[in-house]
Amino acid sequence: MNAKIVAIAASENVFFFRSLGFEIYIVNTEEEMSKVMDQVSLQSQIIVVDEKLQGLMENHRTRLSEKAFPIIIALPIDSQASGQGLEKLRADVEKAVGLRLF
Repeated sequence: MNAKIVAIAASENVFFFRSLGFEIYIVNTEEEMSKVMDQVSLQSQIIVVDEKLQGLMENHRTRLSEKAFPIIIALPIDSQASGQGLEKLRADVEKAVGLRLF
């Protein structure tokens, strides 16, 4: 796939993102997440991941953190917001810009 924007979640709730033009993936295990990330991280610019799945992709996030793309954003796709995604985004922005913006 050559999708520039990707959404990954553990349930069918991710289908909403398809209507917005995202390429979507449903994953439930670390192995599935690894396969999807290997496939999409080379050509994607934005990857939206369910907050609950962040733990399954730490190796990929660390490896990709030095690159400009893809931008990985965690959103509460399958559950209520826990704040983890916003905290990670805040830390990433602070690291990239060099100061705390929000």
